[in-house]
Amino acid sequence: MKRRTILLGSGALMAGIPPWVLGQAQALEQVALVIGNNNYKDAAQLVNAGRDARLMHDTFTRLGARSDLHLNLNSTDLSKAVTDFVRKIQGRPVGIAWFFFSGHGAALDGKSLLLGTDVSLQTPAALKASGYDLDRLKGLLDQVKPRIAVVVIDACRNNPFQTRALERSTKGLVPKPWDGTLVAYSTAEYTKALDWPQKSNGPYATALAACLTEARARGLEDVFKAASDQVFAQTGREQTPGYYSELRSQVWLDNGKISLRSLAQPATSVSAGNDPRNKAARSLTPAVYRADLQLDDQYAGTSGTEWAEQLYRLETGVPKMDRFESVKVLAKARQRNADDRELCMAGLLLQTGNRAQGVEKNRELAARYFERAASRGHVPAQTLLGELAYERQDYVQSYKWLSVAARSGYGRPVMDLAQLTGEGLGTVKDPQKAMELLMQSIRAIPGMDKAGK
Repeated sequence: MKRRTILLGSGALMAGIPPWVLGQAQALEQVALVIGNNNYKDAAQLVNAGRDARLMHDTFTRLGARSDLHLNLNSTDLSKAVTDFVRKIQGRPVGIAWFFFSGHGAALDGKSLLLGTDVSLQTPAALKASGYDLDRLKGLLDQVKPRIAVVVIDACRNNPFQTRALERSTKGLVPKPWDGTLVAYSTAEYTKALDWPQKSNGPYATALAACLTEARARGLEDVFKAASDQVFAQTGREQTPGYYSELRSQVWLDNGKISLRSLAQPATSVSAGNDPRNKAARSLTPAVYRADLQLDDQYAGTSGTEWAEQLYRLETGVPKMDRFESVKVLAKARQRNADDRELCMAGLLLQTGNRAQGVEKNRELAARYFERAASRGHVPAQTLLGELAYERQDYVQSYKWLSVAARSGYGRPVMDLAQLTGEGLGTVKDPQKAMELLMQSIRAIPGMDKAGK
């Protein structure tokens, strides 16, 4: 999304957009497997894992899924439950396969493990042998090929055990989404998911069940985003859920009903890398969402006008830097204590590259520098990261970061969002909303708020 070619300059919205119209909603056959483990022998006992599983079982049933509920499964029974679940999908036109696990989880030697109640904690090897590897679930689902797979892990992602040897070996569940899948975690890597024993359910299951069945029409990724934000706020930022999406179709929820909206053109897909205009796009990273991204208040009180001035100075100043200044900025950006302005300058240098400045083009490294500053609430970095994702045709990432930046009142990311919404890239196509966003961005221009209608 290059600033010079967006919207008003290109006339994309004014001239009309190609007719990429959503197809008719399709009824879905759904199946669900729900597992809740409370009664661990060697690990800490849980209170709400079983109740959370019952809540999600009821939720999936309300959505129309044939749901199987299992409580307190040992390692053998957990594996058998997954195998039986996959057999039910085999040979059937299943639209959505839901998988929900609540209990203890860990990672070991790059493997993400779900733990049965009899998990062995004697040695890392014993833990690895008794845990259920998520890669096995992936392999089985790949064989039976449901249209959509949604895997939800409501488990601690740190080491829940006390053994020193295991503390050095376990690092928390590792996100591994695959094509056609949304993988959601109730908390961030290396952190604990709260059990909330003083309440009837844990915070994540409570929020997710409510968002899945509320009387509001929205896409599945928006549902998980809303649930993540609720948990982050309700736990006082102590628990940070996230999801990783490789969905290739739009799952739509409306007042407790769920459907799949087929797309007339793949270009309107909400998933990253599904645009036929760029075959290389399929190698891009999946959409990743963490609830804390948009809630960092480090720059609270900075106006949209101030952000516009900062980004203007960056974009006009960086091209004028000489070779010595450029090398110095890049060296500083590699350090952990680099400030957000330095990271943006380095990102801008790498985004385009310039031989005279001694800088080779490296968009991946530019994105990493932008993201470091963006995750701390720096709006110019969020805007630049969203626009760079657009250029790489990673539209879900683009929409996510521009949405975060737009909350500052800065007009440029709002204008960018208008283009994405008008074209149906990274979000549902909505020309009316696109026009509203366009007018909002115009009103954000200094002095325009005082103009008449």
